[in-house]
Amino acid sequence: MTIVRLKWADTAATDLHLIPGVSSPELVRLLRVDDLTGETLTPDLPLPAGNTVTFTPQLTVADDHGIELTAAGEVTVKTLALRGHSFLLNVALDQDPAITNRIRVHVHEKLSSLWLTPSRLTVRQGADQARFSVLGLFDQVIDGTVVLEDGVIGDITNWSPFRPPGANELTYVHLPHTTTPALTWSATGGPITVDARTGVLTAPVEAGPDTKVTATTAGQHADGTAVCAPSWSTHVRLAHLGGPGVQQAGTVPNILFLPDGFQDTAADQALYNRLVGIVKDRLESRTETRPFAALTGRVNYWRGWVPSPDAGVTVLDELDPSPAPGELPTKAVPLPLPSTARPAAGWSLADVVNAIGLPNAADYPTGTTVETKIGFLQTVYGNSITADLLRPRFDQWVGLNDRLLLNERDTAFHMAFSERPSADAILLGHYISPNPRRISDNDLTKFLDALRGPNDDILPAGLWSTGKDRNRVVMLCRSSKDGGLASRRKVSETSNGITIGVSSAARPFHQVRPNSRGDGFDLKPDDIPTDVFYSVWLTVAHELGHSFGLGDEYGRRTDAPTPLKIRQVRSNPNVQDRGSLTVDGTPEGLIDAGKIKWSDWPRIDRAGVLKNGLTDPVGGRFTVDLVDAKASGLQTDDIVMFRRRPLATAGKPSDICKIVGVDVPANRVFVAPLLGGTVVPTAFPAGSILLAYVRKPDPDFAHDKFGGVLTLADPVVLQRIAETQNPLNAQPRAGEADPPNDVEGRPCGNVRLPVPTFATNFPHRAAPRKPDFSYWTIGLYENGSEHNCGIYRPTGTCVMNRQFFEDPKTKTVKLADFCIICRYAFVDSADPTLHHAVEADFRERYGIRGAR
Repeated sequence: MTIVRLKWADTAATDLHLIPGVSSPELVRLLRVDDLTGETLTPDLPLPAGNTVTFTPQLTVADDHGIELTAAGEVTVKTLALRGHSFLLNVALDQDPAITNRIRVHVHEKLSSLWLTPSRLTVRQGADQARFSVLGLFDQVIDGTVVLEDGVIGDITNWSPFRPPGANELTYVHLPHTTTPALTWSATGGPITVDARTGVLTAPVEAGPDTKVTATTAGQHADGTAVCAPSWSTHVRLAHLGGPGVQQAGTVPNILFLPDGFQDTAADQALYNRLVGIVKDRLESRTETRPFAALTGRVNYWRGWVPSPDAGVTVLDELDPSPAPGELPTKAVPLPLPSTARPAAGWSLADVVNAIGLPNAADYPTGTTVETKIGFLQTVYGNSITADLLRPRFDQWVGLNDRLLLNERDTAFHMAFSERPSADAILLGHYISPNPRRISDNDLTKFLDALRGPNDDILPAGLWSTGKDRNRVVMLCRSSKDGGLASRRKVSETSNGITIGVSSAARPFHQVRPNSRGDGFDLKPDDIPTDVFYSVWLTVAHELGHSFGLGDEYGRRTDAPTPLKIRQVRSNPNVQDRGSLTVDGTPEGLIDAGKIKWSDWPRIDRAGVLKNGLTDPVGGRFTVDLVDAKASGLQTDDIVMFRRRPLATAGKPSDICKIVGVDVPANRVFVAPLLGGTVVPTAFPAGSILLAYVRKPDPDFAHDKFGGVLTLADPVVLQRIAETQNPLNAQPRAGEADPPNDVEGRPCGNVRLPVPTFATNFPHRAAPRKPDFSYWTIGLYENGSEHNCGIYRPTGTCVMNRQFFEDPKTKTVKLADFCIICRYAFVDSADPTLHHAVEADFRERYGIRGAR
């Protein structure tokens, strides 16, 4: 076993809020590991026997600060030395201390009140996963009816275990030195039952009287209403918006749109239908979304309708409301996450949050200066925290003292922005994905398997759940806050699918308002737009790009790619880890430009897909059955090669061959190897392609003297990368251009690069032309798969990077498009017979013509 990652089970990474009189879970029981042995990844394993961890609070060691910490990671508040403050609790694997994780713990004096959210929750019959969330208001001070201190809202759903605990498994908040849960659940008045420990709700029927659900802790309680609804396997008829229809659903891509946060009104349904129609039309008509246009008529688009009880979608992350005169509603934006380091100088706001946590209004009212607090902060967090480091960001940090959490929404598919606050949120503020507390992967599978065509047609089994289109489910969410994500869902023990969440506009904020019952704050639902902002259909294009195998082409993370990330990247055709393109196979080695994934990809004029695996030749020629010979366009005398799919792991194509006959009605071509070349039949199974590549002019076609292969990448550019040992976004060497300059093999700067990223690594910073813009030059650029360093992308701009950007010269917004490498890979995955469309795009942009 090789442990490559230490992580938290289920939702256990969520911040812990503790008061005297309760103890945290034994956190060691909530840790999971990922094992990567050879090429086999086994995720989410309990900590194996023989492996241990050490918990270390990010506090000074002079005293315990009123905290009791056991070796099992159980935290108890003994005194209020840290009242109103938080600390990071780091955990490291003893057998490999470089493998770490952390969780944030908040210390409060008292729980002033609690409530369930949403206050009314729909529970489908037989659902695996449905539960209320519990929010608590801590340390509010009231004198009569006057609120002296507002207090802090925290999510305490994690006081209950996510899954039923085993005997003596302290996976929940409990009374100290006992197994007694701090939070219990009960239900009365209706058919829905609740697990007393986990809070998971079960509806045995699809209709019945409302059920009152109660959460109780230390003499306080909160009530919510649970409502029965039909099971997830209830049939829903889909509208067919375009494509070849039900009959070919088993062979062509199928893209499914579903709504979340749209209510059961004619107006909401009409606007949802309109928005989906516009997105579909933009995908098929706009230059920026090519090659979707080429796929018109070869992709099925479907639209489902499931209304939501509440308008809008849930927002889970902690928000900072903007100062505004008058009463709420007002704007609110996500808080910064804590960074992972303490730089020597120039702290960002995230660095401050990492060092000293988040402020509260009682201890850090507006106007608080760093000089009045630095002594206490150094006593708690260490002398490495200085006033000089904090001062530039301190006022901004204090401004976070009114942070808030929103109550949740009861929606059709329980989509949510981000996740509840944690030290290292995986789901950022603009990410939209299913809320794991409300809907399980299995529940969504039941729904997808029950979908029917417009005439109650039976669709191919498992089409969107476990089948070929499991990555093409798009949830259009009612929110004007910018958002999008292709989130993974487990569809079997060995495979995942993708659920794409996307918002309906592109504002940078949510609207919030006080809850009418005094229970915290609510989302103010956004109006449904009548048109689709360009960022929406471009985001849909980006996220659907993942469904065709494409990886992200932007940076963000400053840490090195993990073995798991590298494993993932090697299955993406448009990004590449450094270790796989160096001479010695290590990230520190010299770049071998010939190992760049896309360095030798041939331009393709025509291509067909093998219906069956290649069989042994007869009489010196292969009989090749194609899925669609007419669509392939392949002709007699075409010079061709066989190649496997998927593209990222295809390996080298076969030796060159010639098509010596075509039988279009039989979907068959006849192929003979050329020039003594060999083709190994077993190397090319069904789904491989037969491609007619673009080549230089033929010296003498009649005597089998053919022009060389023309590739997407320019050999001159590849040579420049090899000579300088630098990516194209590096600066020229000294003497080749005015400063700044870079040395050969310069280290990565570990910054997120501007977009578009110009190809500057040429004498005088002049890249070969065409293309007209250097950021279209195909080569290597830093920032790939979310990492600033260690993973490269092929061009300086692409929909898989940023969907739009400001033109540096005109200061106008420019829409990005799919780069040629992504178009090539996209089509190779979706329908290789459309490679001719990519070749046409290539010639328009790069101006290089082949033999024909």
